[in-house]
Formats: sequence, structure tokens, C-alpha cells
Amino acid sequence: MTESHRVFGRCLAGEAAIVTGAAQGIGRAVADALASAGADLMLVDRSATIHECAEDFRSRGANVQALVLDVTEPEAGASMVAQAVDAFPHLSLLATCAGSYPSASVEATDDDLWHRVLALNLTAGFRAVRAVVPHFRARGGGRVVMTSSITGNRVAFQEMAAYGASKGGVNGLIRSLALELAPLGIAVNGVEPGMVRTEGLLTFGEAFLKTLGTENPFGRIALPDEIADVFLFLCSPAARFITGQTIVVDGGQTLPEVPYAIIGR
Repeated sequence: MTESHRVFGRCLAGEAAIVTGAAQGIGRAVADALASAGADLMLVDRSATIHECAEDFRSRGANVQALVLDVTEPEAGASMVAQAVDAFPHLSLLATCAGSYPSASVEATDDDLWHRVLALNLTAGFRAVRAVVPHFRARGGGRVVMTSSITGNRVAFQEMAAYGASKGGVNGLIRSLALELAPLGIAVNGVEPGMVRTEGLLTFGEAFLKTLGTENPFGRIALPDEIADVFLFLCSPAARFITGQTIVVDGGQTLPEVPYAIIGR
């Protein structure tokens, strides 16, 4: 039994979710957490490996559908929601986890790179929410959880201007949508991960990940399922009166520390 299953049980039984970016990393962990809590799933990813993920979930008893889709396409949001509602008329949850974090200096960040990063990290999520609102309104509500980052409003990384701008945009989007959609019974929140042990970071090697961990109060970086558990909480009935919030899940990495000299120690 996983820790999240022990805590949350089958709290999402009878609900259904769309999860984008579900083939790997945080997205797959989120899908796993929601499925373990009883939700039916529409798994979305631009990689055809999403079908292998779906088979793995089905082998464990989950009711899932897989959709290969580039969420940056203008009509992707509408298409994704239409297919999800057709498969699961009780669709009640949306988790946007598709994203990328390319590094480039400001001079090397041409318009194409800038627009590609914002299209995936920001615009795709907006389009998905816009498409799902009519369905959520008709059923009396729903819950949206978006992936932000500690770069959204807490820290900055050099040579990641497009990424930082996209995540700052996600945070602003969450707040605006939360105010607008609350009267419809729709909650909109976000998760701000710090460093996470995903496939992307693993390409840098274990020594690099260990070095990253030394900069964290817990002495390590996060596991994907530790991020996914917060998604699960925000999708669960326990978060029914929470909206417009972004929860930082970074092991305390971005906490400001007062030097001992200032407090006389």
C-alpha cells in the first residue's frame, strides 16, 4: 500500500480526470496517484508511449483511456475534453502536467523557442481549462490543478527566461481563473515543485542529483510521487474550499534563512 493510498483511500471513486503530460515524470506520478484513489483517467501525451502507460494502469485495475495529442495545437484542448467527456461523462478533474524547461541565454532565446515554451507551459493549460468549463458548469463544478514551479514567483534560474516567464504566467492564470470560476463551483489551484527526480534530471547523472540534494534542508530532491500526492490532495474532497492557491513542494529549499550573526548566535 502506498503512502497516498493509506491516507486518501478511494476518495476519488466515481470521478474522472484528464491528466496531460502523463507518459513520464510528474504527470505519470499524478495519474498513478489519481488512479490509486479510484478515479477513471484520460491519459494525454504527445508520445505514443502513453499507450504502454495505459496498459500498465489497466493491469492494476484502473479504468483508463489514452490519447496521443500535442497539447500545443490550437484545437487540442477542445479535442481532448470532447474525447474525455465521451469516454467519461462524469469528468470532474483536470490536471495539467505537460511542460518543458529548456535552458538558453537571453541572446540565444529566439522567438521560436520563446513561443514554444509558453505554448506548452502556459497556453496549453489555458486552452484546456477554457474547453472544460462548459462541461464543469453543466455538472455543477469541478477541480483544476496546474503545474507551476518555484520559479513562478520565488526564485530565478539563469538562462531560463522563457521558462520563468511561463511559470509566472501560470500563477497569474490560476488566481484569475479561481476568482472567475468559483461561482460555478470550479476550484483552480496549482503545485510549485522544486527540484524533482524526473527523467529529465536523471540524464545529468546521480552525482549531479546528489549535489542538488545537498542544497535542500532534507538533503535530497523530491520524488515524483511526493509532488503527485499534493495534486491528489487538491483533487480530493479535502480541498473542496481551497482555490486560487499554489502549494510549494520543495522540501524547504526556497525558505529564506536568517544568518545566525543577525540573531546573535
